[in-house]
Amino acid sequence: MDRDGGGLDGDAAVERAMGPMQFISETWRLYGVAARNDGIANVDNIDDAALSAAGYLCWRGKDLATPRGWITALRAYNNSVSYARAVRDWATAYAAGHPL
Repeated sequence: MDRDGGGLDGDAAVERAMGPMQFISETWRLYGVAARNDGIANVDNIDDAALSAAGYLCWRGKDLATPRGWITALRAYNNSVSYARAVRDWATAYAAGHPL
């Protein structure tokens, strides 16, 4: 069921994930921010999308400095234990300087 009449994703029938961080329109309206502080949050702009995703994860996970906070945030984004663990493992490898 589409919630924005196709206004953001161009599809009035089905809600579609948009941009590099795959936001649905309702979530983008709530969390989308303009990284350049120009007042224009663009779901297709990598800087806007990445900053918006970071804000979403921080809000949903509360404390990303703890393992529980990480998993809570990631499961809010995609409610799958295996997804959350995979993202955690990739992030840990990246932070340690391992080539991806």
